[in-house]
Amino acid sequence: MGMTTNTFMSTGSMLSMVGQIGGGLASAEMGKTQNALAKVDAAYERDTAEQQATRVRREVIRQKGAARAATAASGARLDEFALGPEHEIGLLGAQDAEMLILSGNRRSDALLRAGRMAEKAGNNKLMASLFSSAGQAYGNWKGAKKAVDPVSAFYFDGKTGMGD
Repeated sequence: MGMTTNTFMSTGSMLSMVGQIGGGLASAEMGKTQNALAKVDAAYERDTAEQQATRVRREVIRQKGAARAATAASGARLDEFALGPEHEIGLLGAQDAEMLILSGNRRSDALLRAGRMAEKAGNNKLMASLFSSAGQAYGNWKGAKKAVDPVSAFYFDGKTGMGD
């Protein structure tokens, strides 16, 4: 059983290529997993922001009622001037609720972008490993072909094998 150097080199190259492709596949799977987790986190961020905005709106209604009750208890007329603080509370509360929703949406969008980028990076790693393995296989084949085929070397490269 004569194992030649070429056999060992071919086996080693093949194992190296399998390892590269396996690493690329693992990177692609990790990217998909990170993207899926980012989608879950993004939905959580949006839901949390909406819940906080709902709490703010409820508190605004409570505070507006308390302000109206305080104005009525003071004996002041309930005209536009007297209800100004109540109106101000409503405006500020609406702005706070809107800002909570906007910031939640921004955080959610950032998480979704990060997830998509992680998946693309994993896919790029997979493609790089496939191309690298293909190039390595081609290089090994080309080298083996030259070593095994002296007739082609003579016809295509002009070498006679006589010390050229």
